[in-house]
Amino acid sequence: MISQRITAILKDSLENPNDFSRTTPWSTDLLTYAIGMWLTESIVLNVTTRRTMAQYGLKDTVSFSSWDSGVLRITAGFLEEAEMNDANWNPLSALL
Repeated sequence: MISQRITAILKDSLENPNDFSRTTPWSTDLLTYAIGMWLTESIVLNVTTRRTMAQYGLKDTVSFSSWDSGVLRITAGFLEEAEMNDANWNPLSALL
């Protein structure tokens, strides 16, 4: 399940910080806060396709978020399998 995998990644990031996190004192507090939000469902992740985002005028956007009544709502656009082989998406693929 994706939500369990995200929980594992967040916890692993806290237990095994990267170089940036080790040198940035506030990063542990931020990650701890984010884990708490995730576990209490105060972060909601919506997944859509990049094609759908482009149809709504967000062709240069890979994600966006909003804060609503204590809940962080994140929408992320991912390439569909057919799009991954489309040369038009190569510049975006490099960023992802």
